[in-house]
Formats: sequence, structure tokens, C-alpha cells
Amino acid sequence: MKRNRLLEVVYLVPIFCFMVFKIDYGFIDYQLRRMRTAKADAINITFNPTKHIYTVNGVKTPSVTTILGILNKPGLLNWGIRLVVEYLAKNKIVPDPTKSYQYLRLAMNARDEAADTGTKVHSAIEKYLRNGQPSSFSPPQEAGTAFSAFLKWLETNHLEPVALEGVVVSLEHGYAGTFDMLATVDGTLWLVDFKTAKDFFAEYVMQLSAYKAAIEEMGGYWVREGENYVFKPLLVPIETVGILRLDKETGMPHFKAYSEEELSQALEKFIALSTYYHLNQQTAGNSSP
Repeated sequence: MKRNRLLEVVYLVPIFCFMVFKIDYGFIDYQLRRMRTAKADAINITFNPTKHIYTVNGVKTPSVTTILGILNKPGLLNWGIRLVVEYLAKNKIVPDPTKSYQYLRLAMNARDEAADTGTKVHSAIEKYLRNGQPSSFSPPQEAGTAFSAFLKWLETNHLEPVALEGVVVSLEHGYAGTFDMLATVDGTLWLVDFKTAKDFFAEYVMQLSAYKAAIEEMGGYWVREGENYVFKPLLVPIETVGILRLDKETGMPHFKAYSEEELSQALEKFIALSTYYHLNQQTAGNSSP
């Protein structure tokens, strides 16, 4: 009889331990979430869109794109050279070495126009997702073509926006940034950035990995409400992270999702860049981003 009771106890102990530890793990997760929310609520964020500078609790903090800006981008140089060559050929101009600066300005103007197109597309998408109103575009029509690519992508993807233009902060690695969209797509949570470039570039995955890491570090993100940034906790895990490239020539959408391995490797590279950036700022004696 005693032996049977002893066996019952032996069998019940693992079950009891499992139940206790399961409850404990849930309690620990709850406490950690409360701690992260409390830490996040104590953070004050401001953003200067003209200088593209974030201030976190009074400290100037570099953006994700500012940190990525220290990368060498040979593709951008080649693109500028191609623009100059095409301009000279189109206008039947014989290259003049004394006018090299003027040619450089032409390339820079083209770069600024491309950036302006991207800004218009982002603004149009945000406006459409917030109130359902399509935007009208003045010539050139590149922005309109890219926006039509977004509408085409929506035809095959059921999208429900969770946050648009959400701000992220990493206290651990010292950066901030703004992601384009957090949304449920076909029932799962996606972190998506919109691009109008002609290809998927290596820095894109680093940019997204930094956003995702900051969201997970703080347990959420901030959205602007009036003049203030209000913290929003992340309630479910992000399952898909990717770039939606909107072709401004063909009007076709191209989505690229990144694997956990790609995101992990990209984050290691970004953290190394961030560390270098901050060390370089300290060495130069420059406290501003």
C-alpha cells in the first residue's frame, strides 16, 4: 500500500513541477513585459524631420539610415556616372573636363528627384491606408506608377494596418528609426518597408533587422499622436519581415521576405556599424549624430 502511494507521488511530482514552472514562466513573461513597458513609458522622443535627428530623453540619437550611411555604396556612384553619361549622350554634348562639377550637379539633382519620388510614394501609401483616398500625382508620373504597384499588391494580399510610420528606439545600441508599416497580412504580423529603387540592396535587410531588434528590445514602438509620441506594446510576435519594392517604371510590385538567418546576420553587421559610428563620434569629439 505504501509502495503504491510512493509511486503515485513519484508520478505526480513531474506533473506538479511542470504546472508550477509553466505558471512561473508565464508570470516571468508578464513581469518582463511590465518592466519593458515601464521603461518605455519613461522615454521622451522628439524628431527633427529637417535635420533627420531623433532626440531620446534629451540625447541626440542617430537614425538607422544615418548609421547605414557610413557604408560604401559603389552602386550609387555607378548610378550617378550612368546618369551623367546618358545626359551627355541624349543632348549630344561633348564632355568638357572643366565642367565636371556641373555634371556632378546633374547627377545629384537626379538623386534628389529619385528621393523625392520615394517620399511622394510613401506619403501616398500612408494617406491611402489611413483614409482610403488615392492620391493624385503631378508629372513626372514615376510616383503614380509606383503607387499603382502598391495597389496591385493589395489585390492579392489582405492587409490590415497596425501602425504606420512607427518609431523605434534601441537604448542598448544607441539608435532610433521609423519603419514604414506594421500590419497583419493574411492573419500574421508583418514588418514592411516600401522601396522604389530598381533592385533589393544589401543595406535593406540591415535596416529592417535593426527595426525589428529595437521593437523586440523595448517590447513595442511609438506612434505620433498630436505633438507627442505614444508607446504601443507589441502584442504578438512579428512573423514576416520584408521589403515591398514598387517599380516606378513597370508599375509591378515585388516583395522579398528575409529569413531569420538573414536577419540575424544582418543585425550583427548593423550592430558593428553602430558601434563604429558611436566610437567615431567620440573620437572626433562630436556629440551630435
